[in-house]
Amino acid sequence: MGKLTVKRVAGLKDMGRYGDGQGLFLQVTATGTKSWLYRWERDGRERCMGLGSVHDVDLEEARDLARDMRRLVRAGRDPIAERRAEREQRKAEARKLLLFRDAATQYFDSHERKWASRKTREVFLARLKTFVYPHIGALAVSDINTQDVLKVLEPIWHSRTETASRVRGYIEAILAFATVKGYRTGDNPARWAGHLREALPSPAAIAPDQHYAALPVKSWPPSSPV
Repeated sequence: MGKLTVKRVAGLKDMGRYGDGQGLFLQVTATGTKSWLYRWERDGRERCMGLGSVHDVDLEEARDLARDMRRLVRAGRDPIAERRAEREQRKAEARKLLLFRDAATQYFDSHERKWASRKTREVFLARLKTFVYPHIGALAVSDINTQDVLKVLEPIWHSRTETASRVRGYIEAILAFATVKGYRTGDNPARWAGHLREALPSPAAIAPDQHYAALPVKSWPPSSPV
């Protein structure tokens, strides 16, 4: 029958594979669905990879895609493995783009039930909205560093020490959550011990008559007002 044409592609109804040459096929299913396949052999075994539906990819585009696949095969590369790697890379990039405010929402949703009172939940959200989001809410969690955290804390560390200490704990917990979920890697820039304590005075030193040390993660968020 020779190479496919646009008219023939539109008119084919019977189930089967229809070749265009050099590994490109039009596949028609029993329900009439049409899609493109690239076929090649490796180690005596047939390999096939879908190139998309005819509704999304026309004949010329399918030929271009098949040409790209042939180049990979000639170079000894596996088109299926390469596509899988590209998809994983895109997923990884998407994870890196999770914004801090969205990570905070996920963290809140995951921990909401353990916070007994409505007031506790409201205080947590209010502090983030007031003190944190204006500085780092729109930053990707993968990009947040120590300087970003200090931009949040330094303006309130001396004037609202207890709140600032609690806010630091919130940020640390949210970034730890993001790390566990695969949205960021590396050290937590909001940790106190061996890190921020070297840049900020101890809350107890600022207000010695009150105990403002950061609470452990399991007790966050506290129920005191903003």
